Amino acid sequence: MLAVISGDIIKSSAHAAQNYQEPLKLEVAEGRVAYGDWAIFQGDGFQLRCPAQDALRQALLLKARLKQKDGPDIRLAIGLGPDAPSSVPINEDTGLAYQYSGRLLKELKKQSLAFRSDYQDLDTTLNLMAKLAMLVADHWTPPVAELIHLSLRDPQRSQKDLMRLSGKSQSTVSEALKRGGFDALSDFEAYFRAQIEAL
Repeated sequence: MLAVISGDIIKSSAHAAQNYQEPLKLEVAEGRVAYGDWAIFQGDGFQLRCPAQDALRQALLLKARLKQKDGPDIRLAIGLGPDAPSSVPINEDTGLAYQYSGRLLKELKKQSLAFRSDYQDLDTTLNLMAKLAMLVADHWTPPVAELIHLSLRDPQRSQKDLMRLSGKSQSTVSEALKRGGFDALSDFEAYFRAQIEAL
C-alpha cells in the first residue's frame, strides 16, 4: 500500500519562501526520500510518497521540522491506496492515493492533519485521533519541536542521546517530550502502523 502526503503552508504569504522550502528539502534529504518521490509546487505546496505504514511518522517529522525555527505551520492530507509502479513525476500521477490526498487537502480548513482511504471506518478512527494529536502538535514551540523531531527520527534514541544531540539537560528533555505529547504520539504512530500492516 502507498501513501501520498499532500501539504501546504498555512499563511505562507506571511513568511519568506526559504523559511519553509529549505526545511522541507532538508527533511526529505535526511529521510533519504528518493528523488522523484517528492516535489514542491506552487511555491508553498508539496507532495511526498512513501510506504503507507511510514506515512504518519513522515508527516509528524515534516511538521516538527518546520516548527523548529518558529516558522510557519503546515496542513497535511494523507491519501492511502494501492501501490502501483509509476514512471511519471509525483505531481502528475493519478493513482488513488494521489487523488485522495489532493482532494482531501483542498477540503482541510481548520484541521491540520487528516487521512483518506478506501476504509471508511479506519478513516473515521484515524481522523479523530489526528484531531486530538494536533491539539498538542499545532502548539509545539521550537525547543519542543526539535526534541520531538530527534526522537521521531530515531525512536531508539535514549534521553542521554537526546541530551547529547540537543545540548539540553535531562529535565529539559523530559519536560519538552512531555509537553509535546511524545508518548501519546508514539502510541498513535504504533496504532496507525499496525492498522496499515493488517490491511
